[in-house]
Amino acid sequence: MKTIVQGSLVVVIFITLWLGISNINWVEIFKVEKSTDEVEEKLGDIFWEAISENEKIITNNFINTTIDSIVNKICTSNTIDKAVLKVHVVEKDEINAF
Repeated sequence: MKTIVQGSLVVVIFITLWLGISNINWVEIFKVEKSTDEVEEKLGDIFWEAISENEKIITNNFINTTIDSIVNKICTSNTIDKAVLKVHVVEKDEINAF
Protein backbone atom coordinates (compact mmCIF):
# COMPACT_ATOMS: atom_id res chain seq x y z
CA MET A 1 0.00 0.00 0.00
CA LYS A 2 2.85 2.37 0.86
CA THR A 3 4.36 1.87 -2.62
CA ILE A 4 1.08 2.73 -4.35
CA VAL A 5 0.71 5.94 -2.32
CA GLN A 6 4.31 6.97 -3.03
CA GLY A 7 3.93 6.17 -6.73
CA SER A 8 0.69 8.12 -6.93
CA LEU A 9 2.29 11.04 -5.11
CA VAL A 10 5.22 11.08 -7.56
CA VAL A 11 2.82 11.05 -10.52
CA VAL A 12 0.71 13.87 -9.04
CA ILE A 13 3.82 15.97 -8.30
CA PHE A 14 5.17 15.34 -11.80
CA ILE A 15 1.91 16.33 -13.50
CA THR A 16 1.59 19.42 -11.28
CA LEU A 17 5.13 20.54 -12.08
CA TRP A 18 4.63 19.78 -15.79
CA LEU A 19 1.47 21.86 -15.99
CA GLY A 20 3.00 24.67 -13.94
CA ILE A 21 6.17 24.89 -16.01
CA SER A 22 4.30 24.60 -19.32
CA ASN A 23 2.24 27.70 -18.46
CA ILE A 24 5.33 29.91 -18.08
CA ASN A 25 5.97 32.15 -21.09
CA TRP A 26 9.63 31.24 -21.67
CA VAL A 27 9.83 33.22 -24.92
CA GLU A 28 9.02 36.45 -23.07
CA ILE A 29 11.26 35.68 -20.10
CA PHE A 30 14.33 35.02 -22.25
CA LYS A 31 13.42 37.71 -24.84
CA VAL A 32 13.78 35.17 -27.66
CA GLU A 33 11.90 37.26 -30.24
CA LYS A 34 14.10 40.31 -29.68
CA SER A 35 17.25 38.18 -29.92
CA THR A 36 15.95 36.46 -33.04
CA ASP A 37 15.22 39.78 -34.75
CA GLU A 38 18.69 41.10 -33.92
CA VAL A 39 20.40 37.94 -35.17
CA GLU A 40 18.29 37.98 -38.33
CA GLU A 41 19.25 41.60 -39.01
CA LYS A 42 22.96 40.90 -38.47
CA LEU A 43 22.87 37.81 -40.70
CA GLY A 44 21.12 39.79 -43.42
CA ASP A 45 23.81 42.47 -43.25
CA ILE A 46 26.58 39.86 -43.41
CA PHE A 47 25.00 38.11 -46.41
CA TRP A 48 24.38 41.40 -48.21
CA GLU A 49 27.98 42.49 -47.64
CA ALA A 50 29.27 39.22 -49.10
CA ILE A 51 26.91 39.35 -52.08
CA SER A 52 27.55 43.00 -52.89
CA GLU A 53 31.31 42.39 -52.86
CA ASN A 54 31.16 39.34 -55.13
CA GLU A 55 28.24 39.97 -57.48
CA LYS A 56 27.20 42.63 -59.96
CA ILE A 57 24.26 44.59 -58.52
CA ILE A 58 21.76 46.01 -61.04
CA THR A 59 21.13 49.71 -60.47
CA ASN A 60 19.06 50.30 -63.62
CA ASN A 61 16.07 52.37 -62.50
CA PHE A 62 13.67 50.77 -65.00
CA ILE A 63 14.49 47.23 -63.86
CA ASN A 64 14.34 48.11 -60.19
CA THR A 65 11.00 49.92 -60.62
CA THR A 66 9.55 46.94 -62.49
CA ILE A 67 10.68 44.48 -59.82
CA ASP A 68 9.43 46.82 -57.10
CA SER A 69 5.96 46.94 -58.66
CA ILE A 70 5.84 43.13 -58.72
CA VAL A 71 6.95 42.98 -55.08
CA ASN A 72 4.29 45.56 -54.13
CA LYS A 73 1.55 43.43 -55.75
CA ILE A 74 2.78 40.30 -53.98
CA CYS A 75 2.94 42.11 -50.64
CA THR A 76 -0.52 43.62 -51.06
CA SER A 77 -2.08 40.29 -52.04
CA ASN A 78 -0.49 38.51 -49.08
CA THR A 79 -0.80 41.30 -46.47
CA ILE A 80 2.96 41.57 -46.07
CA ASP A 81 4.47 44.83 -44.86
CA LYS A 82 6.67 46.04 -47.74
CA ALA A 83 8.81 48.02 -45.29
CA VAL A 84 10.32 44.81 -43.87
CA LEU A 85 11.57 43.67 -47.28
CA LYS A 86 14.73 44.68 -49.07
CA VAL A 87 14.82 43.75 -52.75
CA HIS A 88 18.07 43.78 -54.70
CA VAL A 89 18.58 42.70 -58.29
CA VAL A 90 21.78 40.80 -59.04
CA GLU A 91 23.05 40.01 -62.53
CA LYS A 92 23.74 36.31 -62.57
CA ASP A 93 23.03 33.32 -64.81
CA GLU A 94 21.56 31.28 -61.93
CA ILE A 95 17.86 31.52 -61.13
CA ASN A 96 17.43 32.17 -57.41
CA ALA A 97 15.54 34.21 -54.89
CA PHE A 98 16.55 34.66 -51.26
